[in-house]
Amino acid sequence: MAVTPEDREQMNLLCQRIQDEIDPAKFGGLVNQLDQLLTTQEERLNALRKQERS
Repeated sequence: MAVTPEDREQMNLLCQRIQDEIDPAKFGGLVNQLDQLLTTQEERLNALRKQERS
């Protein structure tokens, strides 16, 4: 499984906080957190795809 339930919940919470945030610095920090989480998910998915090809 590429996306765990915990990761999905964290992504949803981050998206909600990003949507509601008005402070530019906090907004940027939240976007960075979401980007890191998405990068991790992409790496997991790529590893799964690589495993399936082997």
